[in-house]
Amino acid sequence: MPLGVLQVQGHVPGTAFLDDSKQAHVDETLAAAGQQLKKGTGRHKDTVLVPQPSDDLNDPLNWPRWKKELFFANLVAGGALTGAIGHLINAGFKVIASQWGVSVDAVSSTNAWLNLATAVYTIVQGALATKIGRRPIFVSASLMQVVATIWSARSNGYNSFLGSRVISGLGMAPYQGLAGAAIGDVFFAHERGLRVAIWSFAIGGAINITPMINGTFLDKPDGWRTCFYIIFGIFCAHLCTVLVSFPESAYHRAAIYETDQGASATQLAAARLAEKLERADEPLEKADNGQFVERASRESLAIGETSVKKTWVQELAIWSYTGKDSLPQLLVRPFRSLLNPIVWYAIFAYGFIVTFLVVISVVNATIFSLAPYKFNARLVGFTSAGPLVGSILGTVVAGPLVDYLTKWFARRNGGIYEPESRLIANVFALVFMAGGLGAWAGSTPYHPHWAVPVILYGVINFGQCIAAAAVATYLLDATKHNSAESFAVINFAKDIMLWAMSRHFNSWILEHGVQTMFGIVSGICAFCIVLSVPMYIFGKKTRAWIAENPLLFKTN
Repeated sequence: MPLGVLQVQGHVPGTAFLDDSKQAHVDETLAAAGQQLKKGTGRHKDTVLVPQPSDDLNDPLNWPRWKKELFFANLVAGGALTGAIGHLINAGFKVIASQWGVSVDAVSSTNAWLNLATAVYTIVQGALATKIGRRPIFVSASLMQVVATIWSARSNGYNSFLGSRVISGLGMAPYQGLAGAAIGDVFFAHERGLRVAIWSFAIGGAINITPMINGTFLDKPDGWRTCFYIIFGIFCAHLCTVLVSFPESAYHRAAIYETDQGASATQLAAARLAEKLERADEPLEKADNGQFVERASRESLAIGETSVKKTWVQELAIWSYTGKDSLPQLLVRPFRSLLNPIVWYAIFAYGFIVTFLVVISVVNATIFSLAPYKFNARLVGFTSAGPLVGSILGTVVAGPLVDYLTKWFARRNGGIYEPESRLIANVFALVFMAGGLGAWAGSTPYHPHWAVPVILYGVINFGQCIAAAAVATYLLDATKHNSAESFAVINFAKDIMLWAMSRHFNSWILEHGVQTMFGIVSGICAFCIVLSVPMYIFGKKTRAWIAENPLLFKTN
């Protein structure tokens, strides 16, 4: 039971040989394997790449650094625009309601229907992305946002505006539910924590900064239309960048390279050594470590490989990938994920926490427009400065922290990485997020200065950044082959909760008060994060059980 994680016999998907440094005290077999495996560079020179890249130049793991980062920049920009569009006019609900002669609740409910549309399409796009690849899904999502934003800007009535927001909700789904899987396609295990944290910040940061920017516009009668025209232009620019610099990342990689999933590091290392000796026309007995060398078929290494690199024009094809499973099977697979305890853990520890953070941003205008603050739309917008700073600091800390914990754990576990090591970071999430919500609730009866809840809002965001990075990367590493479906079902659950809560949370705040509601939310968040303890202990046993029942979960 090294470092508290219960062990099982045999290779378990998710577990991988990661650290080949002297400090890791790697055993003789793994040390021999490490000589044949590809490693990082610079300060990561002792880090074994997980998964191992193939020898195919078209393998996304082999893309040059600039290409990977440009791909990721498109995901970050899409995530930021997704965060912004969902909360673009929160502070202007009263203005729109007065123009169209409807209630404020009716206008705010357009956000609820937007979230419902996102939830429904999240399930569909996860299956489509596994069948036809990531690129067509992201391109179509960006195109839907272009159409939806100009439609919203030119809407002349409530029903038309509602329709545009539903289309916008469809376009939001991939940049929320598929981005995590896309990050896993391109980046190695030791690189994912930082990227997931940045992507999460892009969404959360945009939610926070948008009210600060558009608060000035929303005080004017048609200011909300101006907001949509501006973001329409930005979506057009983003669509162009996606078309020219976002290649397909789904890839058929031979199972032997998936050292964190279908094969162990020693199997791949043995195959590579055998191939080298065969090319040199030397007998296997000449290898330094005879017990380590196994005969592996050269065909297993050659599956899906090609020496012909795709041209840039070829990479611009909207559709260039086809999955092996049928679409009906893939549409059912997300619901099979509900049998997976890891997915249920992520629904609570990720889905619930993100939901509550978004809900707070929705009711923020209500809280600060009432006594004792009585802020107007512009001042309400500026209260988002606290959570914005908290998100920035959280991103700076969360990504490196989660990635550092993987190497820290592996170095104390004979070089072996367990995905559960990422969950250690949730100790900090519990203190800052649940603690921040509890402090906000506890301070309310004393009518504190406006700076107090604004600062606490930032503390809450700081904790949420850590939780999101830890849980999302854990989910990605623990369910790698089904990560698209896993993220889909979690975001489906999250968006359904958002749909329900965004319709009622404002009235709950007015009826029960900030102290009661935030106290309840604090308790729920604490419960969700504490679930990390049993997941940390029993996570590897859970992964082993999933691997033993491939037909039940349709794992590859």
